[in-house]
Amino acid sequence: MKLSNPIFHKLFLLALPLIGSNVAQFSLNIVDTAMLGHYSSEALASAVIGGSFFFSIFIIGSGFSFAIVPLVAAYDAQNNHIKVRRVARMGLWVSIIYSFFTLNLFLFSETILLAIGQN
Repeated sequence: MKLSNPIFHKLFLLALPLIGSNVAQFSLNIVDTAMLGHYSSEALASAVIGGSFFFSIFIIGSGFSFAIVPLVAAYDAQNNHIKVRRVARMGLWVSIIYSFFTLNLFLFSETILLAIGQN
């Protein structure tokens, strides 16, 4: 695809906020890591463990949401608005139920991490 292609230009403009968001998030993580590293190695280690714990739970939950998008798009392309509403509603319910299960993991995260030997 040529860079002068009008579709490329439109896609780039559409992706620009996403690019900015990712760069901002990455920059924030770098600054957080640098600040924690200057504070103490224990603080940095605990942030890494906590972040890994959160990320592993978050990424599983995100999978439910990511699966909904192509289904809704496919049904919307077919003008099947009943299926669009049904899939969106079921995706919302799955996310709500998942959040109730993961809420317990977050509430007891200190106990869980101490049980696996993380001080």
